[in-house]
Amino acid sequence: MKKITHEGVITKITNNEIEVTVKVTGACASCQLNKMCISTESAEKIIIVPKKDNDNYRLGEHVEISSTTRQGYVAVCLVYVLPVILLVTAYFISFSYFDNELLSASVSIGIIILYYILIYFLNPLIKNKISFKLKHINYN
Repeated sequence: MKKITHEGVITKITNNEIEVTVKVTGACASCQLNKMCISTESAEKIIIVPKKDNDNYRLGEHVEISSTTRQGYVAVCLVYVLPVILLVTAYFISFSYFDNELLSASVSIGIIILYYILIYFLNPLIKNKISFKLKHINYN
């Protein structure tokens, strides 16, 4: 399975999380998800990785952060594809029921708001499916 990798710098370490700042550069052009990913719109992204007990990372250390392309596609589906499908489906179902465009649009936007609230509360479960891995970088 292919991996998506980026180099980053550890900017914060807590008891159970490591915060990595990734500078987005032209390397995103080689990523398979570059056309679907928003990360190219910003110069820096902060990624939080769960810390394991045996991790020995230091602040300021350069690391490689990686995820599988499958996890990337799952994230894209959860954030972009599924909400669009819900929006369109809710609109047409509510329009056929109410026969009012404004009410149908309001219902479909309400469904999207509920969807993102649900995603927020399911975040701990999603973190188990979509995760990043850290690896030390040796510049020897």
